[in-house]
Amino acid sequence: MSTPPNTRTAGRSTTQPQAPVKTIPILSPEDTSYLCQKICFCSSNAKIGKAGQFLYQRCVTKSIQFDCEASGHIWRYKGEVGYNMKLNPPKPLLGKNGIHPSSFPLGAAIREKVFSLSKQDLESGPQKGLLRIPDVIIVKDKNNFSLEQSNIEMVVEIKFPRDTLKTGQQMAYERIAGDANKFKLLETSECQCKPREEKKRQPVDVPAPLVAPIPKPGRRTVGEPATANALGENEVPLSDYLLAGGLIVGGIAIAYFTAGTGSAISAAAWSSAARLFVVGAAVGASNLAAAQGKKP
Repeated sequence: MSTPPNTRTAGRSTTQPQAPVKTIPILSPEDTSYLCQKICFCSSNAKIGKAGQFLYQRCVTKSIQFDCEASGHIWRYKGEVGYNMKLNPPKPLLGKNGIHPSSFPLGAAIREKVFSLSKQDLESGPQKGLLRIPDVIIVKDKNNFSLEQSNIEMVVEIKFPRDTLKTGQQMAYERIAGDANKFKLLETSECQCKPREEKKRQPVDVPAPLVAPIPKPGRRTVGEPATANALGENEVPLSDYLLAGGLIVGGIAIAYFTAGTGSAISAAAWSSAARLFVVGAAVGASNLAAAQGKKP
């Protein structure tokens, strides 16, 4: 019996050669932290598309592109760089300046004639793999604007829940990276995002409404009715006291000024002064009795 090629016979058994082992790409803690920060933020803050879908990936891409542009493109992370898959190795699609990646890969692909503007190409060309746009390209040297294989450290594809990686995608992204070990699938479950917490409503202390004091019924003969104070006692308006005092002072004034003229006090003056004294004393007595809760 002949021995199959690439095998080794030991006794009665035949040993098959081991298949090459593919290592699982691992992102550095720095890269994982940065990308997971974007993923966790967009998991709770993504906008909603016209069809009612959450635009998670668009949120991540815009956030990374904003950081890149804010740093003058001296940045390790490049969001959604388009690649012309008709070339080998695939070529990045750059903007009109020819330096930085195009922010509109589809337009750049049409400009570079990756596929024509025919209806057939527009409907089926990109889906057939002529244009590939991985989610994130991590470069080795951020000061080197090259996005070709020599400067690619990792190609990362991010998948949110209910989104899966297709076989054609993985093969294309490994081609872009130039090495299967330089392609990383990053799922949101790896980020351990905390669920968005609703802000708890704090109880608000509402002060008790102010209640006007209820006046106690009392018998009054002059002025306004007495009101109850904080101690439950009757109060007399200040105006009543002033009225009583004014009447008494008025009587004294008539007598004083009449005497000050050096003339004899007339009977009419004495009568007016006496009336003021009497009325003032009566008002004062009434107020005192009302304050004590007694009848005058």
